[in-house]
Amino acid sequence: MNLQEIKTIVTEILTDKLGISETEINFESTMKDLGADSFDEVEIILELEHKFGISIPDDIIQEVQNIESLCIYIEKQITESKKTI
Repeated sequence: MNLQEIKTIVTEILTDKLGISETEINFESTMKDLGADSFDEVEIILELEHKFGISIPDDIIQEVQNIESLCIYIEKQITESKKTI
């Protein structure tokens, strides 16, 4: 799965969970910039874990600077999980 495919899925999840349109999503934004509270963030992370079949530690949201960084993190996790198979 490439970065663009990941961005598409992340966009779908963000629009669904936050009730915003795709045009409102700027990958330089944080989840908070997009209107997410801490409960929303947990729901989004759980959905991302389920959708991509990876584990995302709780502290990652504080570590990643924006949605772009989160997508790159997901891409790396997917790549790493394929190496272990």
